[in-house]
Amino acid sequence: MPAFGVIMMIKNEELSIKKSIDSTKNIIKDIIIYDTGSTDRTIEIIKAACLKNNQRLHLKTGTFKTFPISRNESIEFAETVDVDNLILMDAGDELVCSIPYKELVTMVSSIPDGYKFGLVKLKWLEFGNLTEHYDIRFIKNRQGCRYNIKYPVHEQFGGFENRIIHMKQIDLYQDRDKYSGSTEARVSRDIQMLTNAEPACRNYYYLAQSYLYLKDYQNGFKYNLLALQTDNGEHGVISIYSRLGRCAIECKMDSSVVLKYLKLAIEGNENPPIEPFNNMLNYCLKNDMLDVAIPYLQQLTTLEKVYGHEFTHEDYDYKRWNLIYQICLMSKTNYDLGKKACIKAVEARGQDVDKANLKLFDMLLSKNVVPIVDKTLVKDSDKTLVKDSDKTLVKDSDKTLVKPPLVKELSPLFDDLHVFTQYSDRPMHINL
Repeated sequence: MPAFGVIMMIKNEELSIKKSIDSTKNIIKDIIIYDTGSTDRTIEIIKAACLKNNQRLHLKTGTFKTFPISRNESIEFAETVDVDNLILMDAGDELVCSIPYKELVTMVSSIPDGYKFGLVKLKWLEFGNLTEHYDIRFIKNRQGCRYNIKYPVHEQFGGFENRIIHMKQIDLYQDRDKYSGSTEARVSRDIQMLTNAEPACRNYYYLAQSYLYLKDYQNGFKYNLLALQTDNGEHGVISIYSRLGRCAIECKMDSSVVLKYLKLAIEGNENPPIEPFNNMLNYCLKNDMLDVAIPYLQQLTTLEKVYGHEFTHEDYDYKRWNLIYQICLMSKTNYDLGKKACIKAVEARGQDVDKANLKLFDMLLSKNVVPIVDKTLVKDSDKTLVKDSDKTLVKDSDKTLVKPPLVKELSPLFDDLHVFTQYSDRPMHINL
C-alpha cells in the first residue's frame, strides 16, 4: 500500500496550485483533491500537473459549507483512497522534506499505535518576514480523524488528547504575500463566521487575532479579554497576555495595564515567548521607563527558538539585540551587554546605524570616555569633556579631539501585524 497521499480542499487556486503539486512529485504518488466550486482553470492545471509528474489524481467536487464540515468531507473522500497516511496541504503550500523518501517511510512506519496526528512546521513568508507556526498537517488515514465543527475558522481536530507526533522531517512553506489572496477579504470573512460561532476561548482568540490584522486594537483587546475569561486550559494564556499587552499599548491605556499583561506573559512561563519582551523594551524606550526594562535584558539574551512555538525569526535574530543595545545606551548602563547585543545586530543585518553604535560602545568602554548627564561639562582625572556644535568632544592630555559617531535616530517604525512587535521610532541622542 502506498505510504503517503496529499489532500487539499480548494477553490479557484489557479495561481498557486501547480506550485503545490510540483513540490510533492518526488514524495507523493496520490493527490487527493476536494474542489468546492472552482470556476477558473484550477482543475485543468491540476490534471496537467499530475499527468506530467506521473501522479495519481483523485478528484471530488462539492459545495463549501463551513471549513470543518467541508474538510471532514474531504477526509471522508480520502478514506476511499488506498494510502496509509495523509499530508494536509493548502493551495500555495510547498512540501519540503529534509530526509530521503525511504527514510521518511521508515520513520512513519515506526510511529507507535495510538498516535494518529502529526505536528508539522509551517514556514510563512508574510509581510516580508519569515515566520514559523505549527499545526496538525499529518494524519493516519481511516483512523476516524475529524475536525471539531465547534470551531468554524482555524479548525481543530478533536480527540487527539495530546498524543501527537512531531514531524520534524517535514515542513510546509508558503509565500503568503504572493499566494494568500486578499488578506482583508479573508479576515472580514473570518470575523463574520467567528462572531456567529459558539462562544468559546478558541473562537474569541482568533476573533481577536482577526481584528488585530485590521489594526482594530479596541476589539482586539475586547476579544482577547473574553478569551482569557473563558479559557479552560484549551488555549495557552501566555499568548493572550502578550496580545493584551500589545493592544493596551496601541490603545494608549495606562502604563499599569500595559505592564501588567506584558509581565504576566513574561513571568508566567518557564520558557516565555519573545514577543512580550520586545514589546516591553520598545514600550519602555518610547515612554522613558528604562528602569522597568533593565531587569529583563539578561533573560532576553538567553531565549532560544523552540520547536512547536510560533515565532518570527526576525524577533530572535535582530529585533531583540537592537532593542537591548538601545536600552543600554539610553540608560547609560550595562555597556558590556549592550556591545554584545550590538555585535549580534550587526551580524544579523550589517546596517550602518548598528555599525555606528558599535563604534560608540567601543568608545564608551575605552578609558578615554566617561558618560555625562544633561550635557554639562564634566572633568575626570586628566580627561575633559567639552560640548561643540551639539556633539561631544573627548579631550585627553595626550590625545587629540575625537568626534564619536552620534546616532540621530533609530531604525524606522516596523509594524509586524502577525507577531505584534515593532521597533522604537524614538530619536536617539547619546551624550558621552
